[in-house]
Amino acid sequence: MGTVYAKSPEKQQQVEEDFDFDKIPAKVQRIIVEGLNRTKDDIIIKQVQPILQSSTFQQMVQSSHEVKMRMERLGLFRRVGIFIDTCKDDPACDCYEVTFEVKELRPVSGGINTLIGNNDASLFPTFLGSHSLRWDGIWRDLRALSRTTSFAVREQAGHSLKSSIKHIFVRDMRDDTILPTTGSVLRLIQEYAGLGGNVEFSKQEFELQFNRSLFCNAVLQLSLAGGVMRTLRAKDEIRINDRFFLGGPLTLRGFNLKGVGPHIDGNALGAEAYWLCAAHVYTALPFRPGKGGFGDLFRTHFFVNAGNLGNINFNNLRGSIQEMGVQYRWACGGGIVLRLGRVARMELNYVVPMAVQQGDSVNPGLQFGIGLSFL
Repeated sequence: MGTVYAKSPEKQQQVEEDFDFDKIPAKVQRIIVEGLNRTKDDIIIKQVQPILQSSTFQQMVQSSHEVKMRMERLGLFRRVGIFIDTCKDDPACDCYEVTFEVKELRPVSGGINTLIGNNDASLFPTFLGSHSLRWDGIWRDLRALSRTTSFAVREQAGHSLKSSIKHIFVRDMRDDTILPTTGSVLRLIQEYAGLGGNVEFSKQEFELQFNRSLFCNAVLQLSLAGGVMRTLRAKDEIRINDRFFLGGPLTLRGFNLKGVGPHIDGNALGAEAYWLCAAHVYTALPFRPGKGGFGDLFRTHFFVNAGNLGNINFNNLRGSIQEMGVQYRWACGGGIVLRLGRVARMELNYVVPMAVQQGDSVNPGLQFGIGLSFL
């Protein structure tokens, strides 16, 4: 809605006139994308297609802004600008031209970074995804912090040096990284430790997520993740510092942090393999309080998540996989999700563990979590 103020030369009084931009007809006759060199045309055509369906001026502006945001999330462009103008052929008609000015990223880029967090970096961005290749040199000191620390932890106490090379591939096609409504993401992580140091292992992980919009602004989300690791020295055991752990609001809800899997005297030991899956249905808050403002940062969700953690006997690989598929844990529940900007989210859920195993640390009832990535 727009407002125009004008003064009559004779009466010198203010006249107010309102315009409803949603009632002003508009037809997009041409879409121009300037600055393309390496990006394939079919990728851009798919992104800008919704603009051509606009029938009013407001729809055209809104669709153009949404397309700009989607193009920025592709990870192909350093900058995306929008310009809307009337058709040069016939300025008097209701036809418009939408021009996008883009600045493509360089085909190869690199840098040296100091990171605090979990697996956050990027190198060689392409339309196929984002690649991160890095070397980690970490000096670890594992200590028994109390007299009740189990012997299984004490026997691994002391100093260790891990020197590893890690490759991370991410292809993120979601419309939003925190609360997506459509799109998918694939994340692959490979790590090889043994370039010096006193630990040697290979580790592979993956994460796959699909999002689909449903009726009444509901969203269905399906996620799958897993990992496996193996020592490169036949006589060595993988240290507890490097094993997988499960449990907590960010991985397997309904269990305490690192609460899944083998425990001795209350100490989690971790394992060499895991799998996780989850199904969520996200909806707006009931009765939509604060719609168009603060209320849009909240979502309700209902979920079911399952997973398992265990060691793999590579001499009996089939039997190990079958065992991890039978003795699994799962829980269900619902709660409220709060979006914290564009980087994190917070959850308050009521969870009911439905299947647990001996030794698990269970957390039924209310569970609170805050983080960057939730399964």
